Amino acid sequence: MKSNAGIYLATLFILNGFPVLVVVVCKLVFVAGWEFVPGPCRSLPVPAGPCRSLPVPAGPCRSLPVPAGPCRSLPVPAGPCHTSSGHGRLQMRSSRGRSVEKDWMAQLPEKLWRVPLWDLAIPGSHDTMSYCLDSGSPVLQSEGWLLRSLDRCVPCILRPCVKKWATTQAWSISDQLDDGIRFLDLRVAHKTCDISRKLYFAHGIYTQETVKEALTLVAQWLKQHPREVVIIACSAFDGMGPAEHLQLILFLTSLFEKKLCPKKEVPSLQLCWDLGCQVILSYDDSAAQSHQDLWPKIDYWWANEAEPDSVVSYLDRRKVEDGRPSGSFFVAGINLTEDMCYVLHHPLQSMKSMTLSAYAVLLDWVRKQRPGPQKTCLNIICADFVGVNEFISEVIELNRQLITTAPSSPPDSSCGCTDH
Repeated sequence: MKSNAGIYLATLFILNGFPVLVVVVCKLVFVAGWEFVPGPCRSLPVPAGPCRSLPVPAGPCRSLPVPAGPCRSLPVPAGPCHTSSGHGRLQMRSSRGRSVEKDWMAQLPEKLWRVPLWDLAIPGSHDTMSYCLDSGSPVLQSEGWLLRSLDRCVPCILRPCVKKWATTQAWSISDQLDDGIRFLDLRVAHKTCDISRKLYFAHGIYTQETVKEALTLVAQWLKQHPREVVIIACSAFDGMGPAEHLQLILFLTSLFEKKLCPKKEVPSLQLCWDLGCQVILSYDDSAAQSHQDLWPKIDYWWANEAEPDSVVSYLDRRKVEDGRPSGSFFVAGINLTEDMCYVLHHPLQSMKSMTLSAYAVLLDWVRKQRPGPQKTCLNIICADFVGVNEFISEVIELNRQLITTAPSSPPDSSCGCTDH
């Protein structure tokens, strides 16, 4: 699910010989961070300073004062759009507010406590850590030779461009958990020739936050919410060899320790509470096969389409033709993927504006879904820019459909659970 926009735009610049006008416009758009967002609110740049630039809506959304000094929480104004602090975070609260979503698993009806977690509707974030991509970092070594060559020649243009289209989230990992996200999509990477051996996350380019920093925040959050269960999927592993895998696995197992749910179990909320488990940890690499607490890869239905109608059609087709996997977790991704045609026809937009303009269609599809074990039922639903609307609340609400069909006794933990 890599971002291809950097290749397309950089190639376009090369072919046009870098005319002065294009360079000026690119610097204004990609470095200053200007973009056109569909709808009544168009973002205006806020001068950089100690706080990173925050989009301040004009028009019907009242502007927010930007305080001097370190970034602290900003008041949420009345009106259709809200902004808040933290990595340019855009917030549009759901009608039910944050208090419900923060501990929504603990507040589910008792009839759902023994339902396997892979039969519940669980909201997730696609490329969870992309809110803190570092435009000063090089592109990944796994990217094509053209992109890596352009990164060496014109990094000041290419990297902000890649960041603009690779950023799929606006909220920090702690904020995502607070607002109900229970599936974290983590793409881990190791920087080539980095003698510190620190591990980062990546999507086109590397993140500012390290794996240790981000997952330590997750562990702290879990201590404050002992009845919530989080599914963590580690994948990609760009630039990682056996030594880095061993380093990461040792860190994960020591950080979460007894909170890890063994892969032999059929996890339900009641089982996790009884065992003191809070983490389902998927590790998409053979290095984890011998670890009983590390689950295998979680299937992700990815449409690889730029238009929301195409994404919906793909997911509906997968439901009918393939059906959900039986007795295991899986993800239906409603995230869009930019292509050359879209990028070249929308040079002043970004992944954020692309996603926001499509959310009406995507949310309408989400509301029609049903969780459960049947072939056409869904489990985890992942999206970009979670929190900008009622996506999280809508996914959680789907679980009400299970109340009349929920089991009254615990599932048999011996039934085929070793196949995951």
